[in-house]
Amino acid sequence: DNTLTHTMGACCGGESSAGDKLGHCNSGLSGGSGSASASTAKSAAGAGGPGRPDDIKLLMLGAGESGKSTFFKQIKILFDDGYSPQELGRLKDVIFTNVILNMYMLLGALKVFKFNYAIPDNAARAERILLLGENEQVCIDQPELFTAEVARDIEELWRDDAIQRAYQRRNEFQLYDSAAYFFQHIRRLAAPDYRPTTEDVLRVRVRTTGIVEAAVQYDKLHLKLYDVGGQRPER
Repeated sequence: DNTLTHTMGACCGGESSAGDKLGHCNSGLSGGSGSASASTAKSAAGAGGPGRPDDIKLLMLGAGESGKSTFFKQIKILFDDGYSPQELGRLKDVIFTNVILNMYMLLGALKVFKFNYAIPDNAARAERILLLGENEQVCIDQPELFTAEVARDIEELWRDDAIQRAYQRRNEFQLYDSAAYFFQHIRRLAAPDYRPTTEDVLRVRVRTTGIVEAAVQYDKLHLKLYDVGGQRPER
């Protein structure tokens, strides 16, 4: 396992490695008002301060990738008018990043496992994706790197038996749970008029940094949900 983690590099090592590449992409995407300080979090989650007597404040805590943000997104979609066109546009960029990094991580694992491509042309396709995945800017300010050519490369690689064999061993390296879902929908994602669906929004991996909130009206209850980063330094 240590050899695998070392070989796959910065995208794939440890709890926050690939997530760190997403760190600059996800400000405000979980919904609500964005970041706040630790002291603000305490006052928001506490019982004191002005507010209606039927206000209920919920602070969601847990380890990274434990499902907090997915639950938060479900609540926002169901009870808080969902996502604005601007938010969906930013989420689209993060989806593209997820797809590239997932294939990058699969290709790194394939090298360690020493699997040979069933389709000879896929060796060249893999090299192009590996170069993209090593580019620190891929998720910061260059979502346009997800081109029609990149989408075709990923589609062909996903069909390769060697990639499928590596995917079957995904418990041995870091890979987002949504990898197969987005690979299977790669043509839809690559369409010029692509807009994320509700399912896309729920499945995209967005690392939460700082604190985001959503206000929800349910019957006579006024709920305020707070989602905080789950990586160890933020807990």
